[in-house]
Amino acid sequence: MDGVRWAPGMRRRDCATLLASPLRVEAVRDVRGWERVHIRADAFQIIEVGADQGEIRLAVPRQRVAIVVEHIRACE
Repeated sequence: MDGVRWAPGMRRRDCATLLASPLRVEAVRDVRGWERVHIRADAFQIIEVGADQGEIRLAVPRQRVAIVVEHIRACE
């Protein structure tokens, strides 16, 4: 594995930025508060990830949350 990549929106992997390791999954939660302005709460969940550079919050389609969490943990 080459690590965890991120891109805004639903872009392909080759357009994504490699996130600095190590990453730690801290929480998986529902969309809440002001996040609902930009993120559909019924379709997404938030994965909170800790990194040496700070916290990262990723909005992930509900059906892909388990796969994304598994991939992040595999890259720890």
